[in-house]
Amino acid sequence: KIAAAKYFLIVGIESAIDLCNHVISKNRLRPPEDYADTFLVMMEEDFFPEKFTEKLMQMARFRNRLVHIYWKIDVDLLYTILQEDLSDFNRFLTLLSKKLDT
Repeated sequence: KIAAAKYFLIVGIESAIDLCNHVISKNRLRPPEDYADTFLVMMEEDFFPEKFTEKLMQMARFRNRLVHIYWKIDVDLLYTILQEDLSDFNRFLTLLSKKLDT
């Protein structure tokens, strides 16, 4: 179950990054330097507020840990993220769609 939770979290984070990269490319915004910077580029274009962007950037960094040093992931931290932070995906989609609809 833990491996599945890690996998689905990776997929969710990568999907958010991919959506942002599509918007960045389509609108010819500055290319991000890394996954975390993808969200910073979007903030610079007023897609996301600064505080929420910080959470998204942490999410991207956590994705890197899940992918590259998965054996060192604290299971308690993973559980906390799954319990407290999954709503960030809904907020991400809401903010993105509102900005794209304008």
